[in-house]
Amino acid sequence: MKNFKLKKLVAVALVAMTIATVAPVGASAAWKQDSNGWWNTEGNSYSKGWRAINGTWYYFGSDGYMKTGWINDGCKWYFTETSGAMKTGVVEVDGKAYYLAPSGEMQTGDVTLNEVTYTFAASGEAIGDKIPTQTITSTSTKTVVTPSKTTETTENSSSNSDKSSSNSNKSSNSDSDSVEKDVKLSQTVIDARYKSDTKITMSVAQNADGTTTIKPTLRFTPGTYTESITTHKKTYSVNKDLYVTFNGKDAYISGNYIDGYKIDAGVTGEVEITASISIYDSTNGKLYYVTAAPETVTIPANYV
Repeated sequence: MKNFKLKKLVAVALVAMTIATVAPVGASAAWKQDSNGWWNTEGNSYSKGWRAINGTWYYFGSDGYMKTGWINDGCKWYFTETSGAMKTGVVEVDGKAYYLAPSGEMQTGDVTLNEVTYTFAASGEAIGDKIPTQTITSTSTKTVVTPSKTTETTENSSSNSDKSSSNSNKSSNSDSDSVEKDVKLSQTVIDARYKSDTKITMSVAQNADGTTTIKPTLRFTPGTYTESITTHKKTYSVNKDLYVTFNGKDAYISGNYIDGYKIDAGVTGEVEITASISIYDSTNGKLYYVTAAPETVTIPANYV
């Protein structure tokens, strides 16, 4: 049984998730709601980031409001229901199947489920002849805590009723995820803006030591950007990534986008290079992807 993992090669350092510093008080934890959405109190403060409440994980923005749909945390994608509960297992979003690990993280590459191996693209959706169904889904209740998910909160029985009815007046201050109803994104708009950016050109050189160096050229440097996509003032977090695999794995590869990727001496096979751009729209909770067919470089036997 083999699980392949795509190697995500970015030219910038990952930014660690902000961890809430307020210690939760179980007896006083309670759900509250106003016209802007739901939040969870923690004593005199409120939850931020990931919180496990009664065994289910939720994500709260820097403004304290619960988030739904696709969530990008530390360059990893997660998905939460309209109730806010984090999903795991196979989920279907906009007609595409995705697999979320027990930690909630969206998976790419080859994943084996019930002794059947499925392939998931760099953008996360299942591809190929075998597509998993949503019946292969595990519960959002977790026993394994990942480093970025930090706090377990236990509510009392009264907090559950608070979630269904609340007259609290929380401040309506919002962060960059605030809803702007006049902003309309679609896959057509995203494709028109970014499709040409996923095209790759490259140079290939055989080195005297038997290694092979591949230098791809893109219209962007991999990383995370804040960009305005439509004519509206709203900006979006745009992740621009480069994926490099050798025979479907991340083995035998070293280097980076700036210096080029070096393939070890004495190996043969195919190098696949794929550019992927993803945009999360907090207005409708949708995650948009733009990818192109991978560029392939064959390392022949006579290179060895």
